[in-house]
Amino acid sequence: MAFCTGCGNKLEDDAVFCNSCGRAVGALQPQQDFYSPPPEPDVRSICSIFEIYHRVLAILKTKPLLLWGISLMFTLLAVVAFFLVLIPIIYLPIVATLQVGMISVFLAGYRGNQIDTAMLFSGFNDFKRIAGGMLWMWLWLLIWAMIPLAGIVMVVIKGFAYIFVPYILLTQPDVSATEALKRSVEMTRGYKGKLFGAYVLTYVIVWACFLILYLLGLIPFVGIVFLIISVIFALVCVAFLPLFIGLIGAAFFDEIESANNR
Repeated sequence: MAFCTGCGNKLEDDAVFCNSCGRAVGALQPQQDFYSPPPEPDVRSICSIFEIYHRVLAILKTKPLLLWGISLMFTLLAVVAFFLVLIPIIYLPIVATLQVGMISVFLAGYRGNQIDTAMLFSGFNDFKRIAGGMLWMWLWLLIWAMIPLAGIVMVVIKGFAYIFVPYILLTQPDVSATEALKRSVEMTRGYKGKLFGAYVLTYVIVWACFLILYLLGLIPFVGIVFLIISVIFALVCVAFLPLFIGLIGAAFFDEIESANNR
């Protein structure tokens, strides 16, 4: 069976002209199966949550004390700044810039680069833009929080939409303070659910471990052993859970940025 290449009309085998458009038989070609190209690869796909967990744990295993020490210094600097500068309009920009410095540590650590305490102060090289971008983000979160009834929900949703603001301010010096917010919203589109799942699942696992240890601690005689284990586990969580959470954020930023650049 042949078909007219001009109009697609089905023709008889002995046809000389197309009875629809009049095209000559010489312009005919045999029917071919329609080719369905394979779907384009999803260039925005990233690794699973558990793969990110695995990579983050690998980073923590290689330099736990260094990361913990830098995190402790960040906390101490934030506390000192609070007591030395009691005026919020001065204190908040300082803490915001220190937070971006801590994020630079997490991002460098996840990427396998060298990290040191000096990175905490890296944001002060561009203080006005970085502090302005962070304060602009916090202002918008405050505005969303003021919505009656739905404020808490909106803060969670927008919090994950704005989560990459410090990373963008850090890695894209040409982006303005206000533009960073828009880019973060664009970058997290389609990923907020996965981000939320990664953070929530982390806390669910931790609290599930605490619950199991607590229940085991109720067992007569041997329960004291599990209570001791629960205390040790609590100390480990206090020291390293913030690092794990920080590295998860860095992991998602790096993975999504890589996926978008493919």
